[in-house]
Amino acid sequence: MREGSSGEFSPSPSTIQPRRQLNSARMKALVFFAVKEEARFFHPPEGCTVKLTGMGPGPARAAVERALASRPPSHVFTCGFAGGLNPALPVGALAFDAADERVASTLSALGAIRSAFHCLPRVATTRVEKARLRQETGADVVEMESGIVRQICQERKIPATTLRVISDTAEEDLPLDFNTMMTPEGTLRLGGFIGQAVFRPGRWPALWSLQKKTSLAARILGRTLEELLRRLG
Repeated sequence: MREGSSGEFSPSPSTIQPRRQLNSARMKALVFFAVKEEARFFHPPEGCTVKLTGMGPGPARAAVERALASRPPSHVFTCGFAGGLNPALPVGALAFDAADERVASTLSALGAIRSAFHCLPRVATTRVEKARLRQETGADVVEMESGIVRQICQERKIPATTLRVISDTAEEDLPLDFNTMMTPEGTLRLGGFIGQAVFRPGRWPALWSLQKKTSLAARILGRTLEELLRRLG
């Protein structure tokens, strides 16, 4: 995420260009991530466009509707980090949901686990909240954007797949309450992060651990998504 002039982190909707300039008429896959940290190890192949939505269902809806307003892709992938609700899912585990059986079988062959997702308008920050969500919904994974992305694609009859990587497990708390830093536009307030982090030095080891986990998760996600698209052609 980049720091905006207003003193905020700004994962505003933008486009990551693939390695070679694409002819838009040849676009096959459209991949959505919420923030660039999720996409940093993914190198889009030719024929793939990547867009960032911002965090949460509201920003995701706006970004997806803009992206689909022109020429629709042949397939949409909604990707990024997710919290575990199923205690059996460790950090780095890949969870997916796909209606297209060719996509599903390819992801299964790559080690991803077909899972039930719950889309929440806020970050699930504690193990207690995750346990409650698991009990109430039966879902394996919680995230903030894929539910609305899939809904819009279903309405427009565009095939869509959710592919998420676990960045925090069902049995761990996040070191900070990221909900207090989030703006309605899906950005994080830099001042809120500094305020929570600087004055809570006891949380620094946990923050460092989370950074390492998200880096590992992003590498696994990027590598798997590249291989998935390569096999799908």
